[in-house]
Amino acid sequence: TDISCAAGKLATAARDGTLRVSKSRDDGALVSVRQLVAASKKALTAAQLTDDGACVICCGWDCAITVYDAATGSLLRRLDDAHDAAIACGRLKGNVLCTGAWDATVKLWAVADLCGDGECGPFLELVDHEAPVTCIALAANASLVVAGADDGVLLIWDARPSNRVDRALV
Repeated sequence: TDISCAAGKLATAARDGTLRVSKSRDDGALVSVRQLVAASKKALTAAQLTDDGACVICCGWDCAITVYDAATGSLLRRLDDAHDAAIACGRLKGNVLCTGAWDATVKLWAVADLCGDGECGPFLELVDHEAPVTCIALAANASLVVAGADDGVLLIWDARPSNRVDRALV
């Protein structure tokens, strides 16, 4: 249900809970590097590679954010209750991961915290939606967050001061 690429690698997440990491050969063909079958017992909705391709961050219907070493497949971190309901979407831009969930929230996470071994939690939580968040996007520098919800409302925030910029029914 999601795909991302970075540093010559490709990560995919599937509804059956499978996470795959592949890399591109010189001739353009993909070679499977790691397949984590049943990375989750529930559907995965996001598989995002860090810019350096070292970590793959995934999330899904189990409300968790899970971080794996992209080369070895070893588990680096699991945040079991990242959201109060299923995570519907996740996007990574630079050093920021943005997640949107059925609990109508959008959360921003520091990639360094997620891929590290210290304390970890969202640095920003946006709670203006009244329906489950189903899609998100980040500006190139992660300064703007756009989130769409089941009720057709699209919200745009300036992520630096946590202010909603605009609201539109789509």
